[in-house]
Amino acid sequence: MPRRPAPAAVRFLSDTTLTIYLYHWFAYLAVMPRLGPMPLGLRMVLLAGVGLAFGSSIAVAGQRLLAGRSRLLLGA
Repeated sequence: MPRRPAPAAVRFLSDTTLTIYLYHWFAYLAVMPRLGPMPLGLRMVLLAGVGLAFGSSIAVAGQRLLAGRSRLLLGA
């Protein structure tokens, strides 16, 4: 392994994994009824992107609004 710091995106995902895991399902509930018939592969990619974007946005908003308490309250 190289002895350099991990890229910022990798550190962000590492720090927010729990928040993304906890809150991605709320995005799924909002999006799934609107998908309709769709190939499974496309559906999986779309849901993964929506879940990741929603969970990440919750983590960023929590970190900015709650500062140090964000980890306790939201997981990130």
